[in-house]
Amino acid sequence: MTRGIFLLLAFIFPSVALLDAPTAWQTGFQDPATPIAQGIQDLHNDICFFMVVILIFVMWMLGRTLWHFHWTKKSSSFQNHSWNSN
Repeated sequence: MTRGIFLLLAFIFPSVALLDAPTAWQTGFQDPATPIAQGIQDLHNDICFFMVVILIFVMWMLGRTLWHFHWTKKSSSFQNHSWNSN
């Protein structure tokens, strides 16, 4: 009886029968059922790509700054600029 009702509803509403269901510990989106949902997922993927590119660039700049201006490196521009020069 239940199977017959499911087949009848799948025939009347074919898009409902093809929807994806969530799973336990799911990390991604479900399969999109509408073009709007597909567009939202594409926008999310594009934003994440550019966020990763910006993150890599910022981390590279931070690492380069820390490498070049480490306190143990001697630089001629920082010498003889103290108040207590003897």
